[in-house]
Amino acid sequence: MPKSLTELVTAKSLATYWNVKASQRAPYFGESKFPAKKKLGLDLSYIKGARKAPVKLSLSAFDAKVIPLNRGEITKMNTDMPFFKNSKNIDEKQRQELNILLGNAQNQDAVNIVINDIFNDKMALVEDALLTLEIMRMQALTTGAVAISSNGQNFGYDYQIPAQNKVTPAVKWDDFAKADPVSDINDWLDTIEARTGVRPTEAVLNSTTLGYLKKCDAIKNAVYFHSDSALKIPNMSAKTVLKHLFDETSVTFYVYSKNYEDEGKQVKFVADGTVVFMPETAVGNTWFGTTPEESDLMAGTDAQVEIVETGVAITTTKQTDPVNVQTKVSMIALPSLELADNIIIASVKTAG
Repeated sequence: MPKSLTELVTAKSLATYWNVKASQRAPYFGESKFPAKKKLGLDLSYIKGARKAPVKLSLSAFDAKVIPLNRGEITKMNTDMPFFKNSKNIDEKQRQELNILLGNAQNQDAVNIVINDIFNDKMALVEDALLTLEIMRMQALTTGAVAISSNGQNFGYDYQIPAQNKVTPAVKWDDFAKADPVSDINDWLDTIEARTGVRPTEAVLNSTTLGYLKKCDAIKNAVYFHSDSALKIPNMSAKTVLKHLFDETSVTFYVYSKNYEDEGKQVKFVADGTVVFMPETAVGNTWFGTTPEESDLMAGTDAQVEIVETGVAITTTKQTDPVNVQTKVSMIALPSLELADNIIIASVKTAG
C-alpha cells in the first residue's frame, strides 16, 4: 500500500485513470470531422485546396511536351497554435483525510474512496481541455473562424471560407408559410458542386433550427401531399422531417444541440439558425503541438508528465509547504480546415 500522497497521485496514475474513463465517454460531434494529429512545435501550416470540378485531359501529339494541368487555387494557411494551461491542487480536506488513512492496510477501502474523489476532480482538467478543442472545432465549422478570449489573452484565426459559401435563403426558414428549405438546399448544393466538383452529403444543425423545419408548410405539404390536411398538422416528428430532407437532398442531417458554459453564459456549439453542409469525410484535423511540459519536463525533473488524447499533457509536481501535489493540464492545439472551400454555412433565421 502506498505510504504517501505523492506515491498515489502521479501523472502516470492519472493518465491511466483517464484512459479508462475516456473509453466510456460519448465523443463530441467535432471529433469525427476533425481527427486528432500531432506535430512538433507550435507552428500550424497546411494547404487549403480549391480543387475544381474534373476536366477532360488535353490531346497531345507524340513526342510533344506535356501540357500542365491547372491545379486551381491553393492557399497555404499558417499560424501559431494557442497554448492552454490550468492546474489544481488537492483539496485541503481530501489531503488531510488521505494522510490520516495512509499507512494502515485496513483503511484501503476508505483510501480508494478518497482517491477516486481526487482523481475525478483532476479529470475535470482533461475534460476542460476536450471541451476547449470542441469549442474551436465547432467555431471553425459553423463560422469559419476561431475566436477565444480568457485570462487577459485573445486568440483569433480566420480559415478563409469563400464568401460565396456563406449563404442565406431569400425567405428565412422561420417564415413557416413561405419558406422552401428543400429548394434552398438543392440550389446551394448544385452551386458548390459546379464550382468545386464536391457535393456535400452531410449537414449539422441544432434542435431549434430543426423546429423551423418541423413547422414549415412547404415540407408538410410535400410529406402529406394535400395542403388542407398538411396545414392542420401543428408540426411533424423530427424523424419524419429528417427522412424527407434526405429523400429530397441526399443529405444526412445531424442534430447537435449541446451547449457549454462561457463566463456564466450558456453557449450552443451550433447557433440557432445556422446549418452547415459538408462532405461526409473529415473536413480538417485537430492538431496538437509540443507543450513545454512535454519537451522540457520529460527530460528529467521533479515533475512527472504523461500525454493523453494525442496531445494533452498531464503534469504532476510535488509541493513541500504544505505537502501537496499540483496537477497541471496543458496543450498547444488548433483545428485545421483543409476542406474550407467545400463547406456551406447557411444562416436561415430572421435576425434578432
